Amino acid sequence: MGNYTSCAIAETFAATNAAANTGEIECWGDRPDLPQRYPNGRYTTISTAAEIRTCAIRADGMIECAGTNNAGQNDIPPGSYTAVSVGHTHTCAIRASDGVIECWGSNWAGQTDAPEGSYTAISGNAAHTCAIRDTGELECWGWNSYGQADAPPK
Repeated sequence: MGNYTSCAIAETFAATNAAANTGEIECWGDRPDLPQRYPNGRYTTISTAAEIRTCAIRADGMIECAGTNNAGQNDIPPGSYTAVSVGHTHTCAIRASDGVIECWGSNWAGQTDAPEGSYTAISGNAAHTCAIRDTGELECWGWNSYGQADAPPK
């Protein structure tokens, strides 16, 4: 979700009333036009930063981004991913092959300096990101002026 926009992967109901995920992106609020920037197809997850951009993972694991790209935050490294999270000027994603986090875009506060290791979940904000290691431990990095990157001990 963004400040004024929300996006989700749409679901429709088949004739038998069994839920069938269309995999298409729907947005509402200030920027309902965001899904028009994505080609028709199936997506598995989406992440929105403010009202300025979104990134989504296609069913084949490839990431597509739409919106502001003033710091290279939409310049996606090749590969297949299982999770993606966008900040205002950076993006981080978990590689499908090994669970390693890749980040790109602006790094003015260390927000693209992901710790080494294997991860299962990720969530970013303006200039910091947190992720859960495959061991269950929480790691955060990036801008820490209010302690937001100081993950509590397990």
